[in-house]
Amino acid sequence: MQIICPASGVVKSYLADPDVLVSEQTRACPFCRDQHALQLHGWYFRYGLFPQPEPERRLPIRRLLCVHTGRTVSLLPDFCIPRRQHGPAILGPFLHAVFIQGIALLVALRSLRPAVTCHSVAQSLRNGFARRQPQLRVYLAQTFPRLPEAPASLPPGRRSLAELVLALTQGRSDIATAFVQHGRFFHRGFQLGWA
Repeated sequence: MQIICPASGVVKSYLADPDVLVSEQTRACPFCRDQHALQLHGWYFRYGLFPQPEPERRLPIRRLLCVHTGRTVSLLPDFCIPRRQHGPAILGPFLHAVFIQGIALLVALRSLRPAVTCHSVAQSLRNGFARRQPQLRVYLAQTFPRLPEAPASLPPGRRSLAELVLALTQGRSDIATAFVQHGRFFHRGFQLGWA
């Protein structure tokens, strides 16, 4: 199980003290009724891909253990997406470029991460987001009274996903920050990442 935790600052500040995510709240056992404190249970490492100037980082992820069930919990900083190397700071602007601006998949991803060499990475991100459509609609219905409508100029095939991206970014000037913040709440409600 993973818990996405707010990580104030940037990747460098998290790397300076990854135990900043460990708190009384994050140590409360999600498996047992008494919510006893989970034990610190070491680390694992994963790679995260971020916009420039920090394109790729090896990140330590804290693991916690429930001694009663033997199950573990990983504390994932909110600038990461479960089971994906691309973080929300890349995914949000990428989806906005693809669904709202109509930019080709690989061109949109290369604008954020120039080292991308193949089209399949961009397709995987787009398709992963598209598969979350039912859960995203439920999340957005709980979060906003009304979803914004996509421009009529968009092709029908892109319109429904464009509405989701517009809803996630409404009222925010920074798309990446909107995806980071909403990603934490979406994961808490559905145990899913964006893609």
